[in-house]
Amino acid sequence: MENITESIVVWLENVRKDDITLVGGKCANLGELTAKGVRVPPGFAVTANAFRRFLDETKIGEVIHKTLRT
Repeated sequence: MENITESIVVWLENVRKDDITLVGGKCANLGELTAKGVRVPPGFAVTANAFRRFLDETKIGEVIHKTLRT
C-alpha cells in the first residue's frame, strides 16, 4: 500500500480502518468493504489534512470561526 499519510486524495481501495483519522469513518469502512471483495463503486476521499490545508490557505477557517462566535 502506498504511503497515504501525506496525500490530499486517496483511492478507497487504499484505505483501511486504521485510516479513520485521515479520511473519516465512512471512507475507512468503504475501504474495508472493498478489501473484503464487496462491490463498492470506485471512489476517492479527500483527506482531513487537505481540508485543514484548504481552511488555512483560503483563510475561510477564520471567517467560519468568526461567524460561529457571533
